[in-house]
Amino acid sequence: MVRKRSNGKSEYRKYVGIEQGLIYANTEYISLNRNEAQFNREVAEDIIQKLIRLMRKESPAFDSLYVDIFGGGSGYEGLQISAPDEFDIDILMRIPEETDPVLLENNIPGYVNLQLENFQNLEYFDPELYKEMQTFVDDKNYLLTKEMKGSFMQSIFDRTVKNNLADNMIKIGKFWFKVAGKISTLIALCNFSFQISRVQSLGPAFTLTIEGAGLHLSVDLVPCILLDSSHWPGAGFKDNPYSEPSDFFLVPKSPKKELPHIERYWRLSFQKQEREIIFDCQWLKPTLRIFKTPNLQRIRDRFGHKVSSYALKTIFLWKMEADDPDLDGDIPELWLAPLSYCVVYVCIELSSNWAQFWSLQMLEIYLGCLKKGKIPYFWNSKLDLLNNLTESQIDQCRRDVEGMLQDITDNPLPETILKYLRGGTSIKFKGGPTGAPQIFQIVNKITTAMKRQSPAFARLHVKNFGAGSSYEGLKVGEPGEFDIDFLFKLPEATTPILKEDTIPGFVQLQLRTFGNLALQSTELHRVMRRFVDSQNYLLTSEMKSSFIESVFDKTRFQEFFIVPKQPKRDHPHIDRYWRLSFQMQERKIIFNRFWMKPAIRALKCMRDHFGHNVSSYAIKTVFMRELERLNPALDQYTPELWSQNPLSFCIVYR
Repeated sequence: MVRKRSNGKSEYRKYVGIEQGLIYANTEYISLNRNEAQFNREVAEDIIQKLIRLMRKESPAFDSLYVDIFGGGSGYEGLQISAPDEFDIDILMRIPEETDPVLLENNIPGYVNLQLENFQNLEYFDPELYKEMQTFVDDKNYLLTKEMKGSFMQSIFDRTVKNNLADNMIKIGKFWFKVAGKISTLIALCNFSFQISRVQSLGPAFTLTIEGAGLHLSVDLVPCILLDSSHWPGAGFKDNPYSEPSDFFLVPKSPKKELPHIERYWRLSFQKQEREIIFDCQWLKPTLRIFKTPNLQRIRDRFGHKVSSYALKTIFLWKMEADDPDLDGDIPELWLAPLSYCVVYVCIELSSNWAQFWSLQMLEIYLGCLKKGKIPYFWNSKLDLLNNLTESQIDQCRRDVEGMLQDITDNPLPETILKYLRGGTSIKFKGGPTGAPQIFQIVNKITTAMKRQSPAFARLHVKNFGAGSSYEGLKVGEPGEFDIDFLFKLPEATTPILKEDTIPGFVQLQLRTFGNLALQSTELHRVMRRFVDSQNYLLTSEMKSSFIESVFDKTRFQEFFIVPKQPKRDHPHIDRYWRLSFQMQERKIIFNRFWMKPAIRALKCMRDHFGHNVSSYAIKTVFMRELERLNPALDQYTPELWSQNPLSFCIVYR
């Protein structure tokens, strides 16, 4: 029996406590800083657009096929819950109509083949393109996924980087505007330099790791085939509910099973239509974000569930169709109800009828899918999105969700829902539009002015480096404090020698032939003499005050503080001691370690709760030492502690 939905407020009152908890969790743990997300997204797009322009110049064949880029995934649908530093961007290409492309359905639901019935015609229209496309079209004129992504796209990308980007560096310019009413005033043009530090081939995408300007971005580039409405798939697939958008994509993703000619199988993608379905539905997206985040990712990740984000989104697509069969833009009543009512519904007996089943509320629907052992693909219900799980895995998911739902129903209080949602992988920044990337650019502007003021500073300065929690993804408080290091390189003529001492973690730096510098640059030697003593040791406090702060003062910038890093003890010549910093290496060590960063942030929150006087760096050091114990090589392998266990285990692990 399916419970009828009531319009009365009494139906919602039982969820008042949960509502408070959900609103708090959505604000504190789930929502992203919109300004930061938009800034990062624009930077990613600008970099990819510039890469695309270079690729088009590098390959006339690619230039002929290329149509546009399309931002896909949660980063562009308003569903992202982790730090806004991962983006999916599709590279859309259109097959020439002269080849007569035909979409062929097969025995694998959700997948199709694309055959170019008159591929040979292309040789007469564009011989160069025909030659290039032969690398990813087989002898039966089928378009091939692996070859299109690898032999064609990857090779063009590799050539583009090699021939155009020295040291994999790419520069972009961004304009900053001040908006007052309807008037926008250009206030600055910032030039950014980024490095493509890593390229990986993962599934249908090749993933770029992009670093620079205090950012660390991961961009999945997915080459896709763009098809118009004349190719819309037939039997077994839903009709397009919209006249516009009318086109759809083929993604080079093969089925996870052994099949002859597996490289001929393409996954259909209806991202444009799905975006229309969930657009502007009040509480739909917040509800879906809650499903995705700690814990329906914590229900997934904490309990070890392997249900994909797309499978969770599919549940919402089915619900939208059930409440609005025409998908004509009317907001169903459900999404106008309180958030708690959207997420949770009283426990009831689930019907075996799918049509009745979709009349339930979202957590109930998710539980019902797990009970049935199936989440049918929205566009072709023959495809089961849980087919990658075993029966025992699905049953474990069911028991976990059932237990949580029962707990929430029996105890509809803020703390009940918060214990499943708090302590997450994402903390919302509540500050203004100024964040780590913008601060980094401001400091770069200041640095440029300092170089103009002091030729000695310009000679020594190499670059700025964003350090500390704000630039490592470990920040747990307000984003009002930033650590940015000035990196200097001492002239080789001075023969700098690093000398170890009796104080662990500290060294002395002696410029053995400092006098030789006078032969190269009298002015630089004169300036550096302020912070080099009679025995040619580099001095910490003198370098900061007599040199850097002096340049600041002359550049007429407002005063700011540089915290000295000398040993906290009495010692002769204390001003000779410098604290070593290996922040670049440490950032590499903790990068992409699954639950490591969330666990570090959780321990920092616990420290703050108890008022313990333990530094953030000390907490991070504990994790780095444990990582080295479990993985002495400190290579890309992430130990099971952080990759296979729930976050709760990572935190309480001995």
